[in-house]
Amino acid sequence: RPADEHPMRSLAAAMLDAAERMEADRDQHLLRARLLDSLDATGDYEFHLLRQRWVQDVTGLVAERLGTTAGDPRAGAWSMALMSCFGAAVHAWLVRTDGTPLRSVLAEVLTGTAEAMGEAADLVGPVG
Repeated sequence: RPADEHPMRSLAAAMLDAAERMEADRDQHLLRARLLDSLDATGDYEFHLLRQRWVQDVTGLVAERLGTTAGDPRAGAWSMALMSCFGAAVHAWLVRTDGTPLRSVLAEVLTGTAEAMGEAADLVGPVG
């Protein structure tokens, strides 16, 4: 991605690319989801730790793009927000039976989340 591109745009582009790659393996992802659902608490805990690690890694990359440290709250918030959007989109895609492509579901989730975050920001008002 271009170095001067906003980190959220770069991260969203990477997720949209991942969605396109995942589309071809929907059956495999369905099988994985069923397996994860069948795991006991230990499996859930291990998955939680893995997800935390992904968020940490992405937060570091976003902070690097911002020219700050991983302690910058924007890096953590943006990473968690987009990764949550991606997770919600994948879950919705896997349970839907209408054939909607994952990329489209992700676009819906990102658009809806952006609108909702705008509402939250409007409540807070201008910074400064």
